[in-house]
Amino acid sequence: MRIEKEDADKMVLQAFSRPQDRLTYGELVRRTNLGLGAVCGAVARCVRAGSLVEDGFVLEPAIHRQPQPVFARVQGEQ
Repeated sequence: MRIEKEDADKMVLQAFSRPQDRLTYGELVRRTNLGLGAVCGAVARCVRAGSLVEDGFVLEPAIHRQPQPVFARVQGEQ
């Protein structure tokens, strides 16, 4: 099933249910049920639009060998 880019962007933004949420790509995949490629594209578009911001890195040793970026929703964005 193909998801339109705008719908994927909305799904990613809706995954941030609380203002203090800081989510990795993996957590966004779990919360949205989108594929990793769709999540990465949506995050990149949302960062460019100013809706999301990269907010540090986290290391999940059991899953990733390198630190993964963490994203936060920009305050005041709908």
